[in-house]
Amino acid sequence: MTGLTSGQLAELLGRVREVVGPWEDPPVGRPHVLCLHDALVAVLFGLRHNLSDDVVAEVFGCSQATITRYHQVLHPILR
Repeated sequence: MTGLTSGQLAELLGRVREVVGPWEDPPVGRPHVLCLHDALVAVLFGLRHNLSDDVVAEVFGCSQATITRYHQVLHPILR
């Protein structure tokens, strides 16, 4: 889905986790719908295949707004 090997994805996940901090249990607000791994895969999947957020949301079983928020948070980090 992402074009990365499992090792590359694991390394990227570790680096992103250092930047975003506590994703699964945020100190303020509601918990995220997708875990950081799934959110990262969703954003990478959308970027790789140039898909709209509503298509990615359908694949990952969440709302389009959720994918848009994850894209806004993770895309600058992935650059």
